[in-house]
Amino acid sequence: MHHSTRPTDREYIPVETKETESLNDGSSDSEIFDARSRRHQGRNLSCCFASILPWILTVAFAVSTVILTAKLRAQSSFGTYQTNFKTDFAFPIKVPLEEIQFRGSPHFLKNGTPWIKDADETAPWPENVRYVGEPSHEIDENWQRLIGKRYFSISEEEAKRAWGDRRQEFVDQNMGGYTAGFDMFHTLHCINELRKALRPEYYPPKSHTLHGALHNGTYLDMRHTPLGD
Repeated sequence: MHHSTRPTDREYIPVETKETESLNDGSSDSEIFDARSRRHQGRNLSCCFASILPWILTVAFAVSTVILTAKLRAQSSFGTYQTNFKTDFAFPIKVPLEEIQFRGSPHFLKNGTPWIKDADETAPWPENVRYVGEPSHEIDENWQRLIGKRYFSISEEEAKRAWGDRRQEFVDQNMGGYTAGFDMFHTLHCINELRKALRPEYYPPKSHTLHGALHNGTYLDMRHTPLGD
Protein backbone atom coordinates (compact mmCIF):
# COMPACT_ATOMS: atom_id res chain seq x y z
CA MET A 1 0.00 0.00 0.00
CA HIS A 2 1.36 3.35 -0.99
CA HIS A 3 1.20 6.12 1.58
CA SER A 4 1.57 9.67 0.41
CA THR A 5 3.05 12.30 2.66
CA ARG A 6 1.96 15.88 2.67
CA PRO A 7 4.20 18.62 3.87
CA THR A 8 3.08 19.93 7.16
CA ASP A 9 2.56 23.60 7.73
CA ARG A 10 5.67 25.16 9.29
CA GLU A 11 6.03 28.52 10.92
CA TYR A 12 9.05 30.51 9.77
CA ILE A 13 10.47 33.12 12.08
CA PRO A 14 12.40 35.85 10.28
CA VAL A 15 15.86 36.73 11.57
CA GLU A 16 15.85 40.15 13.10
CA THR A 17 18.31 42.57 11.47
CA LYS A 18 18.68 46.31 11.42
CA GLU A 19 16.64 46.38 8.23
CA THR A 20 13.77 44.36 9.69
CA GLU A 21 13.90 46.48 12.82
CA SER A 22 13.62 49.55 10.65
CA LEU A 23 10.70 48.01 8.77
CA ASN A 24 8.99 47.05 11.99
CA ASP A 25 9.27 50.54 13.41
CA GLY A 26 7.79 52.00 10.25
CA SER A 27 10.96 53.39 8.66
CA SER A 28 10.73 54.11 4.97
CA ASP A 29 13.10 52.86 2.27
CA SER A 30 14.60 56.32 1.93
CA GLU A 31 15.43 56.43 5.63
CA ILE A 32 17.09 53.03 5.41
CA PHE A 33 19.10 54.19 2.39
CA ASP A 34 20.17 57.35 4.21
CA ALA A 35 21.35 55.32 7.18
CA ARG A 36 23.36 53.04 4.90
CA SER A 37 24.86 56.06 3.14
CA ARG A 38 25.94 57.64 6.40
CA ARG A 39 27.62 54.44 7.55
CA HIS A 40 29.35 54.12 4.20
CA GLN A 41 30.54 57.72 4.30
CA GLY A 42 31.86 57.22 7.83
CA ARG A 43 33.88 54.22 6.73
CA ASN A 44 35.22 56.16 3.73
CA LEU A 45 36.30 59.07 5.94
CA SER A 46 38.07 56.71 8.34
CA CYS A 47 39.91 55.01 5.50
CA CYS A 48 40.81 58.36 3.94
CA PHE A 49 42.17 59.74 7.24
CA ALA A 50 44.18 56.58 7.87
CA SER A 51 45.73 56.86 4.41
CA ILE A 52 46.74 60.54 4.70
CA LEU A 53 47.84 60.47 8.37
CA PRO A 54 51.40 59.26 7.54
CA TRP A 55 51.78 62.09 5.03
CA ILE A 56 50.58 64.66 7.57
CA LEU A 57 53.09 63.39 10.13
CA THR A 58 55.85 63.38 7.51
CA VAL A 59 55.18 67.01 6.55
CA ALA A 60 55.02 68.08 10.21
CA PHE A 61 58.33 66.34 10.92
CA ALA A 62 59.95 67.95 7.88
CA VAL A 63 58.75 71.44 8.85
CA SER A 64 59.96 71.05 12.45
CA THR A 65 63.33 69.80 11.19
CA VAL A 66 63.73 72.84 8.93
CA ILE A 67 62.83 75.22 11.77
CA LEU A 68 65.24 73.59 14.23
CA THR A 69 68.02 73.57 11.63
CA ALA A 70 67.49 77.27 10.92
CA LYS A 71 67.62 78.08 14.63
CA LEU A 72 70.78 76.03 15.05
CA ARG A 73 72.49 77.84 12.19
CA ALA A 74 71.44 81.21 13.59
CA GLN A 75 72.89 80.32 16.98
CA SER A 76 76.10 78.89 15.53
CA SER A 77 76.71 82.13 13.64
CA PHE A 78 77.12 83.83 17.02
CA GLY A 79 79.34 81.06 18.35
CA THR A 80 78.91 78.44 21.04
CA TYR A 81 80.03 77.88 24.59
CA GLN A 82 82.56 75.34 23.32
CA THR A 83 84.04 77.58 20.61
CA ASN A 84 83.41 80.97 22.27
CA PHE A 85 80.96 83.64 21.16
CA LYS A 86 81.62 86.55 18.84
CA THR A 87 81.26 88.94 21.78
CA ASP A 88 83.88 87.12 23.89
CA PHE A 89 87.27 88.61 24.58
CA ALA A 90 90.28 86.80 23.16
CA PHE A 91 92.34 85.04 25.82
CA PRO A 92 95.82 83.57 25.48
CA ILE A 93 94.58 80.36 27.12
CA LYS A 94 91.54 78.24 26.42
CA VAL A 95 89.16 77.93 29.36
CA PRO A 96 87.82 74.36 29.62
CA LEU A 97 84.09 73.82 29.58
CA GLU A 98 82.67 71.72 32.39
CA GLU A 99 79.08 70.51 32.58
CA ILE A 100 77.55 70.70 36.06
CA GLN A 101 74.21 69.20 37.02
CA PHE A 102 71.94 71.68 38.75
CA ARG A 103 70.98 70.52 42.25
CA GLY A 104 69.46 73.67 43.68
CA SER A 105 65.79 72.72 43.42
CA PRO A 106 63.86 72.79 46.71
CA HIS A 107 62.53 69.64 48.32
CA PHE A 108 58.99 69.22 49.63
CA LEU A 109 57.58 67.48 52.67
CA LYS A 110 54.48 65.30 52.36
CA ASN A 111 52.32 68.23 53.47
CA GLY A 112 53.78 70.43 50.72
CA THR A 113 56.16 72.44 52.89
CA PRO A 114 59.33 73.31 50.91
CA TRP A 115 62.82 72.94 52.35
CA ILE A 116 66.39 73.09 51.09
CA LYS A 117 69.46 71.20 52.19
CA ASP A 118 72.11 72.87 54.30
CA ALA A 119 75.35 73.65 52.54
CA ASP A 120 77.74 70.70 52.64
CA GLU A 121 81.13 72.11 53.62
CA THR A 122 82.87 68.95 52.40
CA ALA A 123 81.29 69.16 48.92
CA PRO A 124 82.94 70.96 45.99
CA TRP A 125 81.89 74.48 45.11
CA PRO A 126 79.16 75.69 44.77
CA GLU A 127 77.38 73.09 46.90
CA ASN A 128 79.49 74.06 49.92
CA VAL A 129 78.23 77.68 49.90
CA ARG A 130 74.75 79.00 50.67
CA TYR A 131 73.45 81.65 48.24
CA VAL A 132 69.70 81.40 48.92
CA GLY A 133 67.49 80.97 51.95
CA GLU A 134 66.50 83.21 54.81
CA PRO A 135 68.36 86.54 54.48
CA SER A 136 71.51 86.66 56.56
CA HIS A 137 74.88 88.34 56.73
CA GLU A 138 76.51 85.04 55.72
CA ILE A 139 74.54 84.85 52.46
CA ASP A 140 75.30 88.49 51.68
CA GLU A 141 79.02 87.84 52.21
CA ASN A 142 78.89 84.80 49.94
CA TRP A 143 77.36 86.89 47.16
CA GLN A 144 79.91 89.65 47.70
CA ARG A 145 82.81 87.21 47.33
CA LEU A 146 81.21 85.83 44.17
CA ILE A 147 80.43 89.04 42.26
CA GLY A 148 81.98 91.87 44.28
CA LYS A 149 85.01 92.22 41.99
CA ARG A 150 83.43 91.47 38.64
CA TYR A 151 85.02 94.32 36.63
CA PHE A 152 88.58 94.55 35.35
CA SER A 153 90.67 96.81 33.12
CA ILE A 154 91.68 95.84 29.60
CA SER A 155 94.41 97.16 27.38
CA GLU A 156 94.06 99.40 24.35
CA GLU A 157 94.73 96.44 22.06
CA GLU A 158 92.07 94.32 23.77
CA ALA A 159 89.57 97.17 23.53
CA LYS A 160 90.37 97.57 19.84
CA ARG A 161 89.72 93.87 19.20
CA ALA A 162 86.49 93.98 21.19
CA TRP A 163 84.93 97.25 20.03
CA GLY A 164 86.97 98.42 17.06
CA ASP A 165 86.62 102.11 16.22
CA ARG A 166 83.81 102.43 18.78
CA ARG A 167 86.13 101.72 21.70
CA GLN A 168 86.27 105.40 22.69
CA GLU A 169 82.63 105.11 23.74
CA PHE A 170 83.65 102.68 26.48
CA VAL A 171 86.40 104.71 28.13
CA ASP A 172 86.01 104.58 31.92
CA GLN A 173 85.40 108.22 32.87
CA ASN A 174 86.27 107.63 36.53
CA MET A 175 89.26 105.30 36.42
CA GLY A 176 90.51 105.89 32.90
CA GLY A 177 91.33 103.23 30.36
CA TYR A 178 88.77 100.59 29.51
CA THR A 179 86.73 98.67 32.06
CA ALA A 180 85.09 95.40 31.08
CA GLY A 181 83.37 92.46 32.70
CA PHE A 182 81.89 89.08 31.94
CA ASP A 183 78.16 89.07 31.26
CA MET A 184 77.89 85.92 33.36
CA PHE A 185 78.75 87.93 36.47
CA HIS A 186 76.36 90.68 35.41
CA THR A 187 73.65 88.03 35.22
CA LEU A 188 74.52 86.84 38.72
CA HIS A 189 74.38 90.44 39.93
CA CYS A 190 70.85 90.76 38.52
CA ILE A 191 69.79 87.53 40.21
CA ASN A 192 71.13 88.80 43.53
CA GLU A 193 69.23 92.07 43.15
CA LEU A 194 66.00 90.18 42.51
CA ARG A 195 66.73 87.99 45.54
CA LYS A 196 66.91 91.11 47.69
CA ALA A 197 63.81 92.63 46.13
CA LEU A 198 61.79 89.60 47.26
CA ARG A 199 62.53 90.44 50.91
CA PRO A 200 61.95 94.21 51.25
CA GLU A 201 61.51 93.88 55.04
CA TYR A 202 65.17 92.81 55.30
CA TYR A 203 66.61 94.74 52.35
CA PRO A 204 65.19 98.30 52.12
CA PRO A 205 64.88 99.29 48.45
CA LYS A 206 67.54 102.02 48.70
CA SER A 207 70.05 99.55 50.11
CA HIS A 208 70.31 97.37 47.03
CA THR A 209 69.11 99.29 43.98
CA LEU A 210 69.29 102.80 42.60
CA HIS A 211 66.33 102.50 40.28
CA GLY A 212 63.62 100.61 42.16
CA ALA A 213 60.96 98.45 40.54
CA LEU A 214 61.75 99.68 37.01
CA HIS A 215 65.31 98.42 37.28
CA ASN A 216 64.12 95.11 38.70
CA GLY A 217 61.83 94.70 35.70
CA THR A 218 64.83 95.31 33.47
CA TYR A 219 66.67 92.51 35.28
CA LEU A 220 63.87 90.12 34.37
CA ASP A 221 63.80 91.29 30.78
CA MET A 222 67.56 90.91 30.40
CA ARG A 223 67.36 87.23 31.37
CA HIS A 224 65.85 86.62 27.91
CA THR A 225 69.26 87.33 26.38
CA PRO A 226 70.58 83.92 25.24
CA LEU A 227 74.28 84.76 24.88
CA GLY A 228 76.74 85.27 27.67
CA ASP A 229 80.22 86.68 28.30
